[in-house]
Amino acid sequence: LAYLNPALIKNWCDFEPATITDLKDHDLLKEHFHHHNLQIKYENWKCEEILKAILPVDKEAVTGYSIIGHIVHVNLREHTLDYKSIIGEVLLDKVKNCKTVVNKLNQIDNTYRNFQVEVIAGEKEFVTNVKENKCTFVLDFSKVYWNTRLCTEHERVVTFINKGDILFDV
Repeated sequence: LAYLNPALIKNWCDFEPATITDLKDHDLLKEHFHHHNLQIKYENWKCEEILKAILPVDKEAVTGYSIIGHIVHVNLREHTLDYKSIIGEVLLDKVKNCKTVVNKLNQIDNTYRNFQVEVIAGEKEFVTNVKENKCTFVLDFSKVYWNTRLCTEHERVVTFINKGDILFDV
């Protein structure tokens, strides 16, 4: 049984001629083509699809997020702030192992490169374990600057560390 997008294929003749030939080569004929109703539920949709459906169509939706252990970090734009609770709930539901969703409140403007965050869904738990480069990093995301895009730099630093060493970043 194959389900087709009814917006693209409504009838047998909607297939391209080459596709019809391929189907016939696999003993799939016009009489095998039937309509069935299928109920699509929340569970069937991806996070990005849900957010696109619930946010205003004339504005850019949530374009991405970072996963730091059990924390999902978003940088919401001004026009999405009214929807931050529902955005947080969708991310909490849809991102595997997510327990906390945070939004950055301000720009990075200090020596330590950290920033204020607000919890928009889930637990207010900022201490998390991040597994990267065969290492587990335990960090408090509300106090430490962690950027998943710096994994190459993290890997470079890890090459200097031996088993049993402790790294202090002063």
